[in-house]
Amino acid sequence: EFRSFAGPLGLLADPDVRADLEMLDYQYEELQEKNAEIQRQAAEEIRGLDMSDMQAFAAEIRRIHASTEEQLGQGLLPHQMERLRQLQAQNQLRRRSFVEIITSDPMKSDLEISDEQAEQLREAEAAIEERVRQQIAELRVQAREELMQNLNSSQREQVDEIFGEAFESNTEPPRRRGRK
Repeated sequence: EFRSFAGPLGLLADPDVRADLEMLDYQYEELQEKNAEIQRQAAEEIRGLDMSDMQAFAAEIRRIHASTEEQLGQGLLPHQMERLRQLQAQNQLRRRSFVEIITSDPMKSDLEISDEQAEQLREAEAAIEERVRQQIAELRVQAREELMQNLNSSQREQVDEIFGEAFESNTEPPRRRGRK
């Protein structure tokens, strides 16, 4: 399975992704076989790397990753590979912010985003995130008020007593396990 492959081809383990790409079964089977061989080669290359220079090590890992992706991409039609890259970018948005993605390499270099522009984007994102948090808080209040309409006056009084006056804190509550 492609689940172990960290690049865009790792998405191919999802049948919905393969359907979106209009990928044929034989393509997927061939890619699985090719992937196993490429993974063995990559593991051998990685074992031989000098880990004393972490920047060189990271650059070599990126080179191996790009080479692996290129070799596996040969099993897809150009439009399928392009769509797969788009799906990978969309998938990254589930784990990282848009600004984090476009201000990190390789996308930062591809888009020719300067360090100054990256900083401006991060500042704009922080301001937008704060506005979104405020809007969510307001929507929660509105939702609670709407739900309270379903309670009789005695129940509403009890709820008001249970929760008391609103308290605002500037610190974020601890996150639940498994959520980002």
